[in-house]
Amino acid sequence: MEKETNQIMNAAIQIVPLEKSAAAMEIIDRSIEIIQKSGLKHSVSAFETNVDGSWEEIMSLLTNLRNQLKKEAVEDALINVKFQISNGKSVVGQDKTRKFK
Repeated sequence: MEKETNQIMNAAIQIVPLEKSAAAMEIIDRSIEIIQKSGLKHSVSAFETNVDGSWEEIMSLLTNLRNQLKKEAVEDALINVKFQISNGKSVVGQDKTRKFK
């Protein structure tokens, strides 16, 4: 059995700026850049970005995303996160979607 800290989990992350301006898409784009630079395996889709990593890696990424929103003085935003974890084994997004590609 893998150590829990080494287990890979799958997360879906969605940043939703509540600002009604053209800047909303720019905020989302910069958030995706942070995910891309994280080094974690990820897949960008129209509504969210799926990320594979350990609990610690994903929590660090979420902290970085939150810090970027604060740095940009984003007044209101939602950070929606969904996790799939499994007791004793890693969960990788590609394994869940491979049969559909």
